[in-house]
Amino acid sequence: MLDKRYFIVTDKTADGDAVSFANGSKNSVSFDIMKMDREGLLPTGATVIEYDTGEEARIAAMGVLFNDYSGVSDEEFAIQFEAFTTNDKNLGRLLRQSVNAWSAKNAGGWPDSYHSAVWPLYDGMEQRLSDGALVPAYINFLSIPSSVNDPVTTDDIDLTALNALILSSFNNIFTKFPR
Repeated sequence: MLDKRYFIVTDKTADGDAVSFANGSKNSVSFDIMKMDREGLLPTGATVIEYDTGEEARIAAMGVLFNDYSGVSDEEFAIQFEAFTTNDKNLGRLLRQSVNAWSAKNAGGWPDSYHSAVWPLYDGMEQRLSDGALVPAYINFLSIPSSVNDPVTTDDIDLTALNALILSSFNNIFTKFPR
């Protein structure tokens, strides 16, 4: 059992019994990574998300949003930032697994032509997720339409549910590990 709890709080309104150990801001949104004892008053803000482990909080605190790496050489930065990028690669793998799970549940009965029409749209995103490049994967994802026509049957294939799952996953990642 952890003796501490860790949170990321956007636009903090009160500390509660927590203490901020990393903070930064981007686009007029403030971010605080906070820790507190197991019991006590929680911090408050626009969003308050609890990390699963202290290690997650430590990795999030390594992000460029919370640190000035300007005086560090590129090589030193790569070494210091390795845990953050390794975490991104793991998160990308989990996101890819959720897409695979969606496919197993929802696309198993599709005709081959549906698969040929749909999955190439996601190839660029999947490759970037495999590389741990979450922001480029997200940018690629934004170009994927909510539906596509099957060129064989001319059916409209609705991708809204899959895209909603992916968008939710990206939002959860970027909220917990801002960049």
